[in-house]
Amino acid sequence: MEPGSIHIQAGGSISGIINTGTISGDLSQLIGQLPADKSGETDSLRELLAKLQKLIEAEPSLTEEDRSDALQQVKTLTKVGLEQGSSKEVDVELAKAGRMAMKILKGTAAGLVETTKMVLECNKLLPAIANLLSLL
Repeated sequence: MEPGSIHIQAGGSISGIINTGTISGDLSQLIGQLPADKSGETDSLRELLAKLQKLIEAEPSLTEEDRSDALQQVKTLTKVGLEQGSSKEVDVELAKAGRMAMKILKGTAAGLVETTKMVLECNKLLPAIANLLSLL
């Protein structure tokens, strides 16, 4: 198995390998589709999600499975942001998935030692992201 990959087997009938590098690359491309904030007053959603992605990728305390799950949640938040940018209303199910993604990311951070960089940064990033996505 490649480094950065995890093997998944569920119920003996489904198995596969998830490559966190592939997830990260796909996520980077998706985040890149978000508009950058030109005002310079606050970080844009694009910048906040990119910071969150890098924190997750660099956090040594996360297992590869937790890292993969967390990156998937960032992907969900990015999709909410993209839909917000393309229309006035976000699909109800996507908004619900966005709120769930926030809860999962908060839970993932809460499971780490309180002094890790990811926990400290998530305490700032997640509320800012939730505010920009109206997921409060």
